[in-house]
Order: sequence, then structure tokens, then C-alpha cells
Amino acid sequence: MPGISLQIGGTAAAPSAGAAVVTLAAPPQGVYTVWVSAGLGLGGAPAAGDNANMQLKAGATVIAILPIVAAQNVVRRFGPFTVNLDGATALTVNAIGNATAATVYVALIVATPLSHG
Repeated sequence: MPGISLQIGGTAAAPSAGAAVVTLAAPPQGVYTVWVSAGLGLGGAPAAGDNANMQLKAGATVIAILPIVAAQNVVRRFGPFTVNLDGATALTVNAIGNATAATVYVALIVATPLSHG
């Protein structure tokens, strides 16, 4: 039976390549079902380089590239992803490349444990 979900949301103003938009710091060891909502909020006008410019990572490992749309106020849900975590590794949503100036990236991670340790 699944446990209680962990969730965290965040924003980043024009994040640079590799910068975290949101971090779920080191959930307890176990296997998780992970959903991500991600996109662009109100800010500067996005450009083509903002398309699919986010990824879900467990530590340094890319779990999925998130095909966000380069349009303001378009947030999409991605998943489910099954992720095995060791209790020391964070889940993050990061910008892949440099964001367009003044854009605002938004993301929410929801991780539900399927099993522990």
C-alpha cells in the first residue's frame, strides 16, 4: 500500500543551465511513483529555446526530459515515473539550458512511496 506523498513546488527566474527549479531533498529510501507538473509562469516572453528545457533528475541521473511548452501560464503534468531512491539522493527539476531572460520556470514534484528500504 502506498505511503503518504511528499511534495514540493518552486519557481526560478530565468534559470541558468543546470539550475534547480525545485528540489525534494533526500526522501527516505524506497521506491517512489513520481509525478511532475512543470511549465512557465508569468514573466518575460519565452523563446524557442524554452521548449522542453526542463528535466527530472535523481541526483546526477536524468529520469526524464519534460517537454514543456514555451508559452506563459502553460503548466503540464508528466509521469508517472518509478524511481528507486537510496535515502541520500534528492529529486530535482532542473533547467537543461539557459532560460530566456525574465522567464519564470515553475515546477511541482509529488513523490508517493510504493515501498521502503
